[in-house]
Amino acid sequence: MIRKPVSSRAVAILLAIALVFTISLVVIMAVACIIGKMGDIQGQTVLQAVGLAVGLAWVIDLICLVLALGVNSLYDSDSKSGPPLDDSK
Repeated sequence: MIRKPVSSRAVAILLAIALVFTISLVVIMAVACIIGKMGDIQGQTVLQAVGLAVGLAWVIDLICLVLALGVNSLYDSDSKSGPPLDDSK
């Protein structure tokens, strides 16, 4: 049995976190906009700061996800050893 460097469970967790952060970021920024239109500038500022923090965490998670998938794909291409294909036909 061949083991991948990054487990599929870790990739699934990173993917789930990315989905949750995406939804959270949209909701937080939408509420910040609504609160700002209602005249609560301090509330809008706080929610924008929270949205920035969630956005940064989202970007970090996506980078980790891409790196994990890249490492697994490199490992998959190296582990497929077999006879060379004959393309002369």
